[in-house]
Amino acid sequence: MGAWLFLALAWIEDVMVGAEISIASGVIFTTPYHSVAVAPFAGSGTYGVRLGAAW
Repeated sequence: MGAWLFLALAWIEDVMVGAEISIASGVIFTTPYHSVAVAPFAGSGTYGVRLGAAW
């Protein structure tokens, strides 16, 4: 019985953390930031995203 309770609590914790990440990413990625630039880059076998900010 103890193992099932542990698994249920772990599942609930995972769901709550997933919800928090979803809410945070929704706020971050839908709020306009006028002084932030995001640009993809690729070259020499590398790929990534370049972030820039100005105050």
